[in-house]
Amino acid sequence: MAPLFDLDGFKRTMPREYAATFDDATIGKHAALVLGRPPGRAFVRLCDTGADGDSLLCVVAEDEPGLLALVCAAFVTQHLDVRAAQVYARRVPD
Repeated sequence: MAPLFDLDGFKRTMPREYAATFDDATIGKHAALVLGRPPGRAFVRLCDTGADGDSLLCVVAEDEPGLLALVCAAFVTQHLDVRAAQVYARRVPD
């Protein structure tokens, strides 16, 4: 079944390092999360489970000043231990 979105088009909106880090299957999962996000809303979804059993979370939100600090504060209030993080900003025409 063909994807409901243009995977190459999505990759073009992401930094070069992003496409070098993830395979197409993972990028497809990320794209589905990003494109399925309700407009103006932020959300967190379980993206995968690491080999060590850690949960890999994806946070999707519109960029704004202080966003990373807000995300970190939300994790702290939920007693989540962040062992590593990757942050990517997607460039869209609007």
